[in-house]
Amino acid sequence: MDLRQAWRQVVPTPPEYRELVDLGRTRQILRCPRLDPASIPGAIQVEDRTYFDVRDMYNLALYSSLGNTQPELEMKYLGRIVVQSDRTRALRFNVAMSATCPQAAACESDDWEAPELCGSAWDKRIIVAGRAEWHGVITRQGTSATIQDTRIGEVWQYVLQRYRYHYTPPKLSLEVSYTFRWNIGDCVGLSLALAGHLKDIKRNAQMRVGYLVAGLGAQRHAWVEVVDNDGLTKTLDPSLACLAPMFFTKEYAAFCFGSTLNRALPLAKGELGAVRHRCRGLDILLRPDLQAVQARPPRPAVSPS
Repeated sequence: MDLRQAWRQVVPTPPEYRELVDLGRTRQILRCPRLDPASIPGAIQVEDRTYFDVRDMYNLALYSSLGNTQPELEMKYLGRIVVQSDRTRALRFNVAMSATCPQAAACESDDWEAPELCGSAWDKRIIVAGRAEWHGVITRQGTSATIQDTRIGEVWQYVLQRYRYHYTPPKLSLEVSYTFRWNIGDCVGLSLALAGHLKDIKRNAQMRVGYLVAGLGAQRHAWVEVVDNDGLTKTLDPSLACLAPMFFTKEYAAFCFGSTLNRALPLAKGELGAVRHRCRGLDILLRPDLQAVQARPPRPAVSPS
């Protein structure tokens, strides 16, 4: 196995943002349990021990074309869901969101601001030492639309040709200058870059943050909302469009140009959707996590007898 070609696609994580993992975890990502460590590019030596940056290995796997690495399998699974399912019908989600105080069990505060997930109606809140949970039900419906503004279309094509998807440390993905310099980014980095390019041509655009629900799980996701020349706000999803040639379809890439996926649950407040928690006299902004059960069509209304 020669991973040197795939390594040319990887922009190594800057040292100050690294998250080191050992050889065992690296082999899990690459799904090659007997892989010789000498054949894995990007090794980092620390006190005579060999480590690898976790995102470097995810990017190496993503571009390896091995077909069975952890990120490739995750993308293929996501592809089956978004390509084969009805992307616009109404879906009902049972959700639970949670946030944890940095003080953990030492936290004595029950002052938590509930997250604002669009369409959420929280019917239960659980507060324990250093942790809060909110439970509720959300119905989400997608839309099918296409951007009409040709200038937006030109920017969209420019972004898809210039940038590649790249796993990026969360703090670094917020640095749009990094995305501009290296032409890579995750969903946040690519969305910020696209929004910036659209603002350069005087279009009203902003990044939205939320969650992408696939099967039983949910992962953080970001996309762009822009006002089209028909006055309607439409969705642009640059990260999934960039991944479409590798893992999805051309038809799904076209869907990302104006349509809204029913499995994308947006947070209502703030670009980053942080939850405010007051602890020891300080306001702390925390990123909430989302757990979601299998999406189902909403229950039909019962007609009165």
